[in-house]
Amino acid sequence: MQFLNTKLNILEQKPILLSGLFWILTGMVCLPAYKAGFNGDFEGLLGYARHYSFWEFVNSKDFHVKSLYQVTHFQLYVLIHLLGTHPIPWFLLLTGLHSLNAFLLFSLCKKIFTDFALPNASNIALAGALLFLLSPNISEVTIWKGGYHYLPGVLFQLFILTWCRDFMMYGQKKYIVASLVLFFISSYSLEIFYLTPWFCLILILAYKWKNIITSSVFKRSINWLFLGTILLFIAHLIVFRLRFGSWLAHYGTTGDFIFKGQELFPKLLKYSATLFLMSAHLPEKISQSIYHFCTLPAIYYSSYALLLTICLVIFSRFKKASTAFQLGSVFLGMMMLCILILSPIFFDDLVQVYNSRRCYELSFPAYSVAALLLFSLFQSAKLSWSLLVGVLLVFGGLATRKAFHWRYAAKIQYGILNNYKWQNTDTVIILNMPTYFKDVRVIPVNDRKEFEENLLVFGHDTAKGMVYGVSSYNMNNIWDGAHVVMQDSMTIKVTLNQWGSWWIYNCLGANSYENELYRFELTDPGHEYLLHLKRKPKNFVMLFQQGEHWKVVDLYKKAPEEQW
Repeated sequence: MQFLNTKLNILEQKPILLSGLFWILTGMVCLPAYKAGFNGDFEGLLGYARHYSFWEFVNSKDFHVKSLYQVTHFQLYVLIHLLGTHPIPWFLLLTGLHSLNAFLLFSLCKKIFTDFALPNASNIALAGALLFLLSPNISEVTIWKGGYHYLPGVLFQLFILTWCRDFMMYGQKKYIVASLVLFFISSYSLEIFYLTPWFCLILILAYKWKNIITSSVFKRSINWLFLGTILLFIAHLIVFRLRFGSWLAHYGTTGDFIFKGQELFPKLLKYSATLFLMSAHLPEKISQSIYHFCTLPAIYYSSYALLLTICLVIFSRFKKASTAFQLGSVFLGMMMLCILILSPIFFDDLVQVYNSRRCYELSFPAYSVAALLLFSLFQSAKLSWSLLVGVLLVFGGLATRKAFHWRYAAKIQYGILNNYKWQNTDTVIILNMPTYFKDVRVIPVNDRKEFEENLLVFGHDTAKGMVYGVSSYNMNNIWDGAHVVMQDSMTIKVTLNQWGSWWIYNCLGANSYENELYRFELTDPGHEYLLHLKRKPKNFVMLFQQGEHWKVVDLYKKAPEEQW
């Protein structure tokens, strides 16, 4: 352990080297997916940046989600026009920002732990930072470009918390000015800034209860770093209300918030399972069993009763408790606030990768608690490090496996775009489009015509005629697809080649529908459907997808002959 402490002391004196090592580690686990992540909402942002002016993009003109995102959209507009869809610069940017956040977390925790006179402060701070760095739930912010805004959002919080601590320790006004300016900037980015004043309050109270700061410093900290940020937060809400007529930003303007108790209460357990049990990376039957367990009233009421008991113990015995308990309470409080703000947002039990970006802010206090717990349970630092290394190896393996899911999703996405050769055909009917590979988005079928937009974004010739996407499905293997049977000249049966997939429309389970060209009859949601043509247009082709390739339906082959 002396050798480890010596090396750690050297790294602490060379922050660029340590942050560089963090960057290399992040790059290693995410490298398989360095070309991936240009999908989903980000493909839409690429289209917006092309069609709208700078001012319209920055001010979210015609965006579905209503938010004051001027800072975020300014960054994205510049980045999109500078980097386009070139994968390497985006990969270096996202992994670099995540590594910087991990380094800032290490630096912040080391300072706080040292102020509290915690033994092994540097080791524990490093442990929490490494857990955060290699968490398997980082793919949506390090690979998917649409998750970019979480990276600067957390970076702003970590800088403000660091300056909050520095003001309490050194009393210099520059830390107040820097904190308030950065908080104002962050208030025009992702709404996780809502929690920053409360994180500062928890930190200020902990320093006062530990008698690290005087009453005078405490009052100044409360007045400037808590009440000052609260006033800026209120000003933000007023501006938002005047512009959009609502007090609730983002999902609050789309009606997607869920305030029912049976939906809210299980979130504490579901997010905890995602972070600590890696439920999103377990076999589906096991993960679904865990999430079902979390929805049992007896379980979540018991968990909240336990949490309330812990809170009462913290408030009643904070000053007398051990240093590790005091610090654990600080970060546990931040973790609970994160879950509180996440609770009204839909938690996806099936497409679980889409919960990972929401775990990003939650991860830095959660893994700080985990590191404190790990080094407190065992007297031997060597044993604690041995267990930590084992956990980190598991984390790294799971993160790399998820990166391969992104890689294969991108391979399919780029493959079906590259192999599409019917731009000049008047009418194209696509019978099956892959919406997901595992739980990673590929190209959905919906009313937005995302396939045509993908062709344009990635430099292919624009489809000149009409392209109809009938339905999509989820792929579990890169060779998955469908086959067809011409039941008669106007009726086509489309059957998935594999079990474990289901038919999807607009990222939800498909239902029967019809339009001016055909009627879609869903006969088996998990396997097949019938397509009833109303007419056969001139210069017309029907395609079905297998893996990265398109197959053309032979309209003259009759049942029972199958086309694969």
